Amino acid sequence: MRILNVTAQKPDSTGSGVYLAETVRCQVAAGHEAAVVCGVGPRDEPVLPPGVLVRPVRFETDELPFPVVGMSDEMPYRSTRYRDLTPDMTARFDAAFSAALAEADAAFRPDAVVCHHLYLLAAVARERLPHRALGAVSHSTDLRQMASHDLARERIVAGVRGLDAVFALHGEQKRQIERAYGVDPARIHVIGTGYNKDVFSRAPEARPAALAGAAPAGARPRAAELAYAGKIADKKGVASLLAAIDQVDAGPAGLRLRLAGGA
Repeated sequence: MRILNVTAQKPDSTGSGVYLAETVRCQVAAGHEAAVVCGVGPRDEPVLPPGVLVRPVRFETDELPFPVVGMSDEMPYRSTRYRDLTPDMTARFDAAFSAALAEADAAFRPDAVVCHHLYLLAAVARERLPHRALGAVSHSTDLRQMASHDLARERIVAGVRGLDAVFALHGEQKRQIERAYGVDPARIHVIGTGYNKDVFSRAPEARPAALAGAAPAGARPRAAELAYAGKIADKKGVASLLAAIDQVDAGPAGLRLRLAGGA
């Protein structure tokens, strides 16, 4: 299968960017052909598996004279907020990505297109590629954008409703998508967040006794270890995580939580 992956952001930065890059890696490993249309800075070179066709849309150029547009209002790299797009900037965004999608469609001839974020680019892709099977993944930032301002609201809602499939990362997000876009729940599929098992794994003998089973007689039980990796912010659920940890009965060994990430 040929799969075209689409994002307006950098494909190897932030959570959704890493999600896209890992998805592409898995597509290639499974024997599929993959291509990517993505937003990048003027000197960025996306890091993706060999053989993946990449059609970058470069910002901070004559065509797009402003930084990459970010789904979060605070990005870890130089970016433009969607709420700050003027009609001229929005038209330039539309034209640049429409051209990239047309080029990728003609060169790659995808069997399926997967957009990341239920937002402006998903609507553009639906309009420009009516002949392709097209789905999109929500990363929650799209829902926050929809709730905070009205940029191209009617166009975005129409585009998302016109998708062949919508992918949610958990059940509550599915319900939020139903409310925000009016999408038929039968077309919203909960797929989970996923992780790279080659990185996030432990040998059985390395597991803490609290998780691996009872400690040997006379041995002092080890505390269970729980790690969080990501932005340390309320919007990522860290406050809820801390509240939940307080309610966990970890037994006499206890539980140790490690937070790793930027604010």
